[in-house]
Amino acid sequence: MNRSRPRAPLVRPGAKKSGAAIWIGIAVAVALVVAGFIAAAIATSRAQSFDKTTLCNLEGPSAVTAILIDTTDGVNAVQRRAVLNRLTRINRDLIANERVEIFEISPTSDPLTPIFSMCRPASVKETSSLTGNKRVAQAKFDKQFKPQLEQALVRLLDRQPAEQSPIMEAVQSAAVASFQATDLPDAAPKRLVLVSDMLQHSSLGSHYSGLPDFSDYKSSPAFERSASNLSDVEVTVLYLRRPDAAAIQGLNHADFWSRWFMALDANDVTSVPIEG
Repeated sequence: MNRSRPRAPLVRPGAKKSGAAIWIGIAVAVALVVAGFIAAAIATSRAQSFDKTTLCNLEGPSAVTAILIDTTDGVNAVQRRAVLNRLTRINRDLIANERVEIFEISPTSDPLTPIFSMCRPASVKETSSLTGNKRVAQAKFDKQFKPQLEQALVRLLDRQPAEQSPIMEAVQSAAVASFQATDLPDAAPKRLVLVSDMLQHSSLGSHYSGLPDFSDYKSSPAFERSASNLSDVEVTVLYLRRPDAAAIQGLNHADFWSRWFMALDANDVTSVPIEG
């Protein structure tokens, strides 16, 4: 009686190899996922890292507002309050991580160095309970950003008059220092706010000796020396009136400055007469 030998299990060639390959593939996929999570965590950590002094994100600001204050001829009490009210409204429109830089228009100050430079911290509403701390966010705004901003504005508005008003030079310096900053993204919104009577009085010319025709001024060496790149910059002038300069100030004066800013490729120019 012949006894048949038991058949060996049918194993396809390379089956063990294929099983190992599957496990290797799974391990690689898991490793890639873990690496992705680690990279995302590092990127998130970096994006949520802020300078303790300026409160700006280490990746750079989301926008910038440069405020130039010209008190070379002084301001009265009504003008001071009106300016502070309007600047407060402007600052209410700041977005999270928008950098505010305040410059003094003065013949003696360093035009490239702001007296104030901080980023508006995220508000409580803008702070997630999962990734942030609402209490810390409120403290940053109430105890750091807001009081230091207000103190800087008040300090400049209380400055003593000066002999010169280098307005064009100050705009040029602010354009370089604020709008061309290396950490500012190319697409970041840019805004320039001037608090001034706009009575230029420096080596580039003096409006006190007569307002020049802008067409003539544009072709002069003084224009070339004052030129700067204001491309995509929104300009707001808080226009201080001077009783002793009524013959100079007015529509023609405002038009001169509007054409000057537009010649520098400013995106928009708004002039707001200040009471007082």
